[in-house]
Amino acid sequence: MTPATLERSRSADVDRPRAALPSSALATLLLAGMVAVEFSGTSGVLEGRVPVSPFLALLALGLLVVVGRCLVQRVAVPWATVGAVSAYVLATALASQLADLDGVAFLRTGVEPDWGSAAVLGVVKELVFVVVVCLLASGLRRWWLVAAAMVLPMAAICLLGAANEWLLGNTATFGGFETVTTAEGVGVVTKRHAGPLPDANFWGRFLVLGLPFALALVQECLQRGRRLVALVPLGSIGALLVGVYLTGSRGTMLAALLGAGLYLVLCGLDRKVLAGGAVVVVPLLLVLPGVGSRLVSMLGIAESGQLAAVDGSVRERIATQTVATKMIQDNPVTGVGPGGYFARFPDYASATDLHLERIVAPHNLYLGLWAEIGLVGLLAFLSIIAVALWQAGWVLRALPSLPSPDVARLRPYAAACVAGILAWCAASVFLHLTYARVVYLVVGLAAALATQARALGAHPVPRPVRHRHPAYAVPLAAAGAALAAVVVTLLPQPGRAYVVGYLEPQSSSAYLLSLRTREVTAPTYAVLTSVASGRSVDAQGDPASGFVSVTAEAETPQQAGRLATSATAAGDAAVRRAGLDTLFRTRWGTVTTWRESPGRSEVALAMAAGAGLGAALAHTRTMIAAARPRRPRAPRSLRDREDP
Repeated sequence: MTPATLERSRSADVDRPRAALPSSALATLLLAGMVAVEFSGTSGVLEGRVPVSPFLALLALGLLVVVGRCLVQRVAVPWATVGAVSAYVLATALASQLADLDGVAFLRTGVEPDWGSAAVLGVVKELVFVVVVCLLASGLRRWWLVAAAMVLPMAAICLLGAANEWLLGNTATFGGFETVTTAEGVGVVTKRHAGPLPDANFWGRFLVLGLPFALALVQECLQRGRRLVALVPLGSIGALLVGVYLTGSRGTMLAALLGAGLYLVLCGLDRKVLAGGAVVVVPLLLVLPGVGSRLVSMLGIAESGQLAAVDGSVRERIATQTVATKMIQDNPVTGVGPGGYFARFPDYASATDLHLERIVAPHNLYLGLWAEIGLVGLLAFLSIIAVALWQAGWVLRALPSLPSPDVARLRPYAAACVAGILAWCAASVFLHLTYARVVYLVVGLAAALATQARALGAHPVPRPVRHRHPAYAVPLAAAGAALAAVVVTLLPQPGRAYVVGYLEPQSSSAYLLSLRTREVTAPTYAVLTSVASGRSVDAQGDPASGFVSVTAEAETPQQAGRLATSATAAGDAAVRRAGLDTLFRTRWGTVTTWRESPGRSEVALAMAAGAGLGAALAHTRTMIAAARPRRPRAPRSLRDREDP
């Protein structure tokens, strides 16, 4: 071989994409075991029952396998993911050093003075965990095994919850894997089941993260032509949905819909079919007891009309998020320190007029992170999520460049990573950051997918050029929006009246003066007023402020004012008949009347509908014109000859 030929051969080897190194059987089984342990909650159930933490044992074994693998073969490291998690570690350490936490907080709240150091150590473990997952999944061929290790244990636990609810009367615990909580809520028709966790909301966040991977298993089975095997993941999807139902969590239900819909869009399902399915499925879900009633309660609607009395969860969440917001205002950049939310909670809560009986997490991951580790830490955490979404999205764009069937099977799992992470983020709007290793597992899987696709030579495929919209689509859409806004504004609006009544104790006893400490007093008086005055009047009792508000609606403001006045008189009479006027009497204020005007949301919705109708008309005309046969035109030379 001549030197020139040898040089060309070396150049070709450099330019040729390096084949993905296959993952060893030990690495695959260990990764599947880590996934199963985390998503089934086994690590938490066995914590304290065994001498060694299952998480630490698997992490140490994973480190040994990864180190041994790196010694014998070259493994690609996803530096973008490692850099994002490292930035999160540094931000947490910075917030811990700048926080001013002392032993006084421990005396009041039980938070250790060195809590910040423990939090930093926990984040370091998470960094190592993400790296180990990425390297174990590098070159993974059996992605279905990892997805099955994620889905099947959760499906089995959901079936245990269903059997416990409808067959065993909620008396079994199944060794700690089936927890029936005492939490209640508006519209819940069953006990709330939390699986292996103490809180049903967090178990729901596990389920919404795994649901897209169950859909991915179904798609791979259909791609391989194994229709009978596809019945297993299909049954798992049904079990997961039953588990979502039994959590009774509103955020879980919404996040599950979001995750399933995103996956179906990303896997290539026709959007018209998806929209048609949503039109059929969503109304059916809204009429299902325990789903529609639970979701409607988020809008402030309750059958008794006493949201302040029956849905303490909403009031508690608003109050704790107000406390977190005040912490952010005082420490916007670096926060109050890891764990500092609980340490500083009494100070900030006492400076507000909120009614809080216990120290509760802010029920919002983003507010909680911002309050504790500042804007720097929040952005660092969001960078982990953004990198994972970018990597999985890159795989979805790059896979069409490789026609191999083995490569095409990566697409369902890349779509599941995107849908699962976004669903988890949506559920986290209502929850704080805990049990984060499950989402870090998916982050590691997304990084491994991108690394494997690059090793196989994949590259992003340019998006096809879409046909331009007709020139008159924008004017018609604008005209439709303007017309809809005018119509909504000119529609006759009802008149409203509003009056506030303050409950005044009839003696100076401490029991009566502590009105705000009892949550049922003001709502009870409001219920009597509402029942006595009829359906056209709505009465609400606010325990935090101790007053009753009455709202009346009629055709004119004058009629609404008369209704409100008669409602206050009827309410006072009902209180006297019940004998409650010896405890409190209602001092009513001045009745305020006005004519209702369309809200911004109504106008915006009408404008959106008008714009959509105008654009639809434009596209309909374009489609009709395209379908109409055209008469062939004569050549220009012949037309010129026919002219006189």
